[in-house]
Amino acid sequence: MKPMGTFRVAFDIGDTNGQRWECLDAVVDTGASYTWAPRGILGRLAVRPQFRRSFVTADGRTIEREMAVTMARWQGQILPTLVVFGEEDSRPLLGAYTLEGFGLAPDPVNRRLIHVPGLALATAGSGPLEFLDLRGQRRHDVTIVAHQSEVSQREDGRLIVAVDRHDGACP
Repeated sequence: MKPMGTFRVAFDIGDTNGQRWECLDAVVDTGASYTWAPRGILGRLAVRPQFRRSFVTADGRTIEREMAVTMARWQGQILPTLVVFGEEDSRPLLGAYTLEGFGLAPDPVNRRLIHVPGLALATAGSGPLEFLDLRGQRRHDVTIVAHQSEVSQREDGRLIVAVDRHDGACP
Protein backbone atom coordinates (compact mmCIF):
# COMPACT_ATOMS: atom_id res chain seq x y z
CA MET A 1 0.00 0.00 0.00
CA LYS A 2 1.28 3.47 -0.90
CA PRO A 3 1.68 5.97 1.94
CA MET A 4 -0.92 8.72 2.07
CA GLY A 5 -0.20 12.39 2.50
CA THR A 6 0.74 15.32 0.36
CA PHE A 7 1.69 14.91 -3.27
CA ARG A 8 2.62 17.12 -6.19
CA VAL A 9 1.11 17.64 -9.62
CA ALA A 10 2.12 19.68 -12.64
CA PHE A 11 -0.36 22.33 -13.77
CA ASP A 12 -0.06 25.55 -15.74
CA ILE A 13 -0.45 29.09 -14.46
CA GLY A 14 -0.92 31.73 -17.11
CA ASP A 15 -1.11 35.41 -17.73
CA THR A 16 -4.44 37.18 -17.34
CA ASN A 17 -5.27 36.64 -21.04
CA GLY A 18 -4.31 32.96 -21.12
CA GLN A 19 -1.66 33.58 -23.80
CA ARG A 20 1.57 32.72 -21.92
CA TRP A 21 2.02 29.83 -19.50
CA GLU A 22 4.44 28.45 -16.93
CA CYS A 23 4.26 24.88 -15.65
CA LEU A 24 4.28 24.63 -11.86
CA ASP A 25 5.21 21.52 -9.90
CA ALA A 26 2.80 22.25 -7.07
CA VAL A 27 1.91 20.57 -3.79
CA VAL A 28 -1.80 19.72 -3.69
CA ASP A 29 -2.95 21.52 -0.54
CA THR A 30 -6.68 21.50 0.23
CA GLY A 31 -5.81 23.27 3.48
CA ALA A 32 -4.73 26.30 1.46
CA SER A 33 -7.65 28.46 0.37
CA TYR A 34 -5.94 29.60 -2.82
CA THR A 35 -3.15 28.66 -5.21
CA TRP A 36 0.26 30.12 -4.35
CA ALA A 37 3.00 30.80 -6.91
CA PRO A 38 6.43 32.40 -6.51
CA ARG A 39 6.37 36.11 -7.23
CA GLY A 40 9.06 35.81 -9.93
CA ILE A 41 7.01 33.35 -11.99
CA LEU A 42 3.97 35.60 -11.82
CA GLY A 43 6.16 38.56 -12.75
CA ARG A 44 7.49 36.76 -15.85
CA LEU A 45 3.86 36.27 -16.88
CA ALA A 46 3.12 39.98 -16.28
CA VAL A 47 0.56 39.10 -13.58
CA ARG A 48 0.38 42.13 -11.30
CA PRO A 49 -1.01 42.28 -7.75
CA GLN A 50 -4.63 43.47 -7.69
CA PHE A 51 -5.51 43.28 -3.98
CA ARG A 52 -4.29 42.05 -0.60
CA ARG A 53 -5.77 39.42 1.70
CA SER A 54 -4.99 38.18 5.21
CA PHE A 55 -4.14 34.55 5.95
CA VAL A 56 -3.75 32.52 9.12
CA THR A 57 -0.67 30.29 9.01
CA ALA A 58 -0.38 26.76 10.41
CA ASP A 59 1.32 28.15 13.52
CA GLY A 60 -1.50 30.66 14.13
CA ARG A 61 0.16 33.83 12.84
CA THR A 62 -1.74 36.25 10.60
CA ILE A 63 0.07 37.35 7.45
CA GLU A 64 -0.98 39.52 4.53
CA ARG A 65 -0.19 38.71 0.90
CA GLU A 66 -0.85 40.23 -2.51
CA MET A 67 -3.22 38.42 -4.86
CA ALA A 68 -4.50 38.57 -8.42
CA VAL A 69 -6.99 36.97 -10.76
CA THR A 70 -5.24 35.08 -13.56
CA MET A 71 -5.67 31.97 -15.68
CA ALA A 72 -4.95 28.33 -14.81
CA ARG A 73 -4.85 25.35 -17.15
CA TRP A 74 -5.42 21.70 -16.27
CA GLN A 75 -5.53 18.99 -18.93
CA GLY A 76 -6.42 21.49 -21.65
CA GLN A 77 -9.19 23.27 -19.73
CA ILE A 78 -8.53 26.96 -19.01
CA LEU A 79 -10.28 28.79 -16.17
CA PRO A 80 -9.75 31.99 -14.19
CA THR A 81 -8.46 31.53 -10.67
CA LEU A 82 -7.17 33.50 -7.71
CA VAL A 83 -3.44 33.30 -7.06
CA VAL A 84 -1.37 34.42 -4.07
CA PHE A 85 2.03 36.01 -4.65
CA GLY A 86 4.37 33.75 -2.69
CA GLU A 87 7.96 34.40 -1.72
CA GLU A 88 10.52 33.83 -4.48
CA ASP A 89 11.80 30.60 -2.93
CA SER A 90 8.37 29.30 -1.86
CA ARG A 91 6.95 26.02 -3.11
CA PRO A 92 3.93 26.41 -5.39
CA LEU A 93 0.65 25.24 -3.84
CA LEU A 94 -2.47 24.14 -5.71
CA GLY A 95 -5.22 25.33 -3.36
CA ALA A 96 -8.89 24.60 -2.80
CA TYR A 97 -10.29 27.48 -4.89
CA THR A 98 -8.50 26.30 -8.04
CA LEU A 99 -9.21 22.62 -7.35
CA GLU A 100 -12.93 23.25 -6.91
CA GLY A 101 -13.03 25.47 -10.00
CA PHE A 102 -11.77 22.56 -12.10
CA GLY A 103 -14.02 20.05 -10.30
CA LEU A 104 -11.04 18.21 -8.84
CA ALA A 105 -10.33 16.48 -5.54
CA PRO A 106 -7.20 14.74 -4.29
CA ASP A 107 -6.95 10.95 -4.27
CA PRO A 108 -4.27 10.70 -1.55
CA VAL A 109 -3.90 6.92 -1.82
CA ASN A 110 -3.02 6.98 -5.52
CA ARG A 111 -1.49 10.47 -5.29
CA ARG A 112 -3.47 11.99 -8.14
CA LEU A 113 -6.31 14.39 -8.81
CA ILE A 114 -9.71 13.00 -9.72
CA HIS A 115 -12.79 14.65 -11.20
CA VAL A 116 -15.71 15.00 -8.79
CA PRO A 117 -19.23 16.37 -9.27
CA GLY A 118 -20.06 19.72 -7.72
CA LEU A 119 -22.34 19.92 -4.69
CA ALA A 120 -25.66 21.74 -4.87
CA LEU A 121 -27.63 23.04 -1.93
CA ALA A 122 -30.53 23.93 -4.18
CA THR A 123 -31.74 22.69 -7.53
CA ALA A 124 -33.13 25.10 -10.08
CA GLY A 125 -36.30 24.34 -11.98
CA SER A 126 -39.38 25.98 -13.36
CA GLY A 127 -41.14 25.80 -9.99
CA PRO A 128 -40.20 27.13 -6.57
CA LEU A 129 -36.63 26.85 -5.31
CA GLU A 130 -35.91 23.43 -3.83
CA PHE A 131 -33.40 22.81 -1.05
CA LEU A 132 -31.52 19.58 -0.44
CA ASP A 133 -30.18 18.38 2.89
CA LEU A 134 -26.75 16.80 3.27
CA ARG A 135 -28.22 13.40 2.29
CA GLY A 136 -29.66 14.85 -0.95
CA GLN A 137 -33.24 14.71 0.32
CA ARG A 138 -35.57 17.57 -0.66
CA ARG A 139 -36.43 19.92 2.17
CA HIS A 140 -39.63 21.97 2.19
CA ASP A 141 -39.14 23.52 5.62
CA VAL A 142 -36.43 26.04 4.78
CA THR A 143 -36.15 29.65 5.94
CA ILE A 144 -33.64 32.01 4.27
CA VAL A 145 -31.98 34.56 6.53
CA ALA A 146 -29.80 37.30 4.99
CA HIS A 147 -26.64 38.79 6.56
CA GLN A 148 -25.70 35.64 8.49
CA SER A 149 -23.50 32.70 7.63
CA GLU A 150 -24.60 29.48 9.27
CA VAL A 151 -26.94 26.55 8.87
CA SER A 152 -28.99 25.42 11.85
CA GLN A 153 -32.07 23.43 12.69
CA ARG A 154 -34.78 24.81 14.96
CA GLU A 155 -36.51 22.79 17.66
CA ASP A 156 -39.56 22.40 15.40
CA GLY A 157 -37.33 20.71 12.81
CA ARG A 158 -37.24 23.62 10.35
CA LEU A 159 -33.87 23.98 8.67
CA ILE A 160 -32.55 27.53 8.63
CA VAL A 161 -30.05 28.30 5.86
CA ALA A 162 -28.31 31.59 6.53
CA VAL A 163 -27.12 33.37 3.39
CA ASP A 164 -24.45 36.05 3.31
CA ARG A 165 -25.54 38.98 1.18
CA HIS A 166 -23.05 41.12 -0.67
CA ASP A 167 -23.40 44.81 0.10
CA GLY A 168 -22.58 45.84 -3.48
CA ALA A 169 -24.82 47.21 -6.19
CA CYS A 170 -27.10 44.17 -6.41
CA PRO A 171 -29.99 44.10 -3.93
